[in-house]
Amino acid sequence: MTRRAFTLLEVVITVAMLGVLAAVANLALRRVERPDPADPRTILADSLPVAVREARAITLVMPTDSGVRVATLHPDGSIVADSALALERFIGIRADTIRPHGRH
Repeated sequence: MTRRAFTLLEVVITVAMLGVLAAVANLALRRVERPDPADPRTILADSLPVAVREARAITLVMPTDSGVRVATLHPDGSIVADSALALERFIGIRADTIRPHGRH
């Protein structure tokens, strides 16, 4: 005799485990801060796909509290930005968040 169905206990345990996972995921997602749309880094991140898709360089001039910042987004995905934005040229993320290889 072969067993072809799930028992009620197996289904209840599976649903309970999925509920726990959903609760943990919900708590984790609530802690994620949404980026400020006026932040220059957010503007750059939103504009980079346009530069790549249209295969042209885009120069952005962004006013900030500490002055005007300029950044050029290239079609190869690199970003040349004002040093005050602290961006790594080739990957476009904050330079102070990058860890060198071998250091953890």
